[in-house]
Amino acid sequence: FKYSEEATTMASRPKFLSLFSQKRKYCIYVNRREDFKGVLLADTPPEAQVGIIGHEIAHIAEYERRNLLGIIQLGTMYLTDDGKQIFEKETDRQTIERGLGWQLLEWAKYSMHESPKASTTYKEFKRHIYMSPIDIKKQIELYSSRYAP
Repeated sequence: FKYSEEATTMASRPKFLSLFSQKRKYCIYVNRREDFKGVLLADTPPEAQVGIIGHEIAHIAEYERRNLLGIIQLGTMYLTDDGKQIFEKETDRQTIERGLGWQLLEWAKYSMHESPKASTTYKEFKRHIYMSPIDIKKQIELYSSRYAP
């Protein structure tokens, strides 16, 4: 984890040179810009913090299962809104599948609707790119019923 001045709350990426080695290294960047018009991790309720950190770790799990070409493909997806939506919603799904659905739901509600500091633009971006709280609840129910005894 490193503090940075990201364009979003958090971001996870492979360390560039490690992309060419057998053992990759990753970093989760945490925005701490005072003038940020979004949601800072420090201002987020604890359960929602777990949700966004779980989401970022799900990104790392996805990077880890791909070769260099696969990571480049993910990077090119991020160049369009449609690609971002596919990538981020799949990461949300993976976060839920790994058991952090309720925490991700808290993050989604806070970042998309409840944060008193986040700008309307930030909240609209989150609603456009990521799973909505309603969709997260549906996915939680899907995985709950799938793994129920």
